[in-house]
Amino acid sequence: MKPHENPFRVSQLEGLAFRDDRITAEELVIRLGRMKHCASILGPHGSGKSTLLNELRERLAPLGYDVPLIQLRRNCRTPDRAQQQIVASCDNRTILCVAGADLMPRLHWHRLRRRTRSAGGLVITSHDRALLPALHCCSTSPASLRALVTELLGDDALLAGIDVEALFRQFRGNVRDALRHLYDRFGVREHATAAHR
Repeated sequence: MKPHENPFRVSQLEGLAFRDDRITAEELVIRLGRMKHCASILGPHGSGKSTLLNELRERLAPLGYDVPLIQLRRNCRTPDRAQQQIVASCDNRTILCVAGADLMPRLHWHRLRRRTRSAGGLVITSHDRALLPALHCCSTSPASLRALVTELLGDDALLAGIDVEALFRQFRGNVRDALRHLYDRFGVREHATAAHR
């Protein structure tokens, strides 16, 4: 299987919509408005926080908001120069989104909060630090992983070869890592098949 045919390739994962039996993305947009667009999306690693954040951005943009994203990582815990310019240019039609805000050192977080007071909103993702009021707490289950795998495969015959429950346990509920594992597994499967031809 070529990388661009792998059902678990990045472009396919990025196309997955937010799903939660408890609430819809539309309802969360309404809730966010009631919170004056200032809120946290909470949840453990690989639970769908980024998926929800991106869906909110897509739904807010047609309402006339500029919705820039700042992505923080363990090796880059503060906004770089270009991202600082984004923060500085925020106005009341800007809803700034910060993924991984809990990685930011406390001093930098307080500085960001001061600099975004004139913004139209601030929506962040965080693993466990409720830096802002909680909009939604993302969670996963074997059933949610099964639904995603089924959607990506589109073939029940292929799904039959995957022990979703075991996969969920192996990655301790981290759906993102489980799907990455399946990407590697499907790539290896095709490589092994080609080797035996």
